[in-house]
Amino acid sequence: PNSQIGPNAYIRGATSIGANCYVGNGAEVKNSIVYNNSYISRQCYVGDSIIGTHVTLGAGTCTENHRHDGRHHVSMIQGKPINTGRLKLGAILGDGVRTGVNTPSRPASRSASPAPPLRAASLAKIYCD
Repeated sequence: PNSQIGPNAYIRGATSIGANCYVGNGAEVKNSIVYNNSYISRQCYVGDSIIGTHVTLGAGTCTENHRHDGRHHVSMIQGKPINTGRLKLGAILGDGVRTGVNTPSRPASRSASPAPPLRAASLAKIYCD
């Protein structure tokens, strides 16, 4: 309830958008979970991602989600590599994360909060192998 979807936004697949969210003009959200009170600016791409509460994605932010080498994404859990079994896995952004304009994220990237606004060159450096 109370969420707003801008003109020409494209919501597809198994996507869940929480309460009091905003998805801007021309943004695309695919197979993702967006928790309450998050703001996805215009021209963003959020694919196969988990977006926490009170997250703000600057215009043009792109959560890249596809491995082009054919291998599954691997994520480190308690210091051990865990095969996710997924060829596509976007960003996992914790509560309160903010990105700047045109910020890309690598597939399977993770970012925790609180954090200052992230710039394109400094998005979380925790990536899959």
